[in-house]
Amino acid sequence: MVQSQIPAVAKFFFLTTQNSESSHDAIYRTIMRLNSVYKSEPSKEEDTSLLVYWTYYYWLRLQKAKPMFSLFKKAKSEEGVRFIVPENLDLSLWQQFFRDAQDEEALFLVWSYVLNISDFHIAKGMGLSDGTVRFRIGNALKKMGKVVED
Repeated sequence: MVQSQIPAVAKFFFLTTQNSESSHDAIYRTIMRLNSVYKSEPSKEEDTSLLVYWTYYYWLRLQKAKPMFSLFKKAKSEEGVRFIVPENLDLSLWQQFFRDAQDEEALFLVWSYVLNISDFHIAKGMGLSDGTVRFRIGNALKKMGKVVED
């Protein structure tokens, strides 16, 4: 199951962070954590709320002032580890939205609309009610609409 979740974890950190080196560390750590959870309790492989929980856990760690120990410090290129973004891909609206929205609203939008995780699993992973999740996603959509409109 972890193999199928790697793209989702990578998309999450690509869209929610600005530092690609730290993002790679968080992706690696999230995948390793999910892998260990699934090995110890195989019955939890179908529980998408674990993906939400662990991506949020490592996202919070990235937001702290003290950076995580980097597993990718010795990259082959001088630029370090980077996501490869196509030249014609404009992320300026997304970056503006992320500056305008509250952090959790933006994260909920990524989980719900980019990764197609149900409100139930987001709520379970975050320890919130379904209504709270829907409310925050609604607020995020309104803010995204304002960014696109401007």
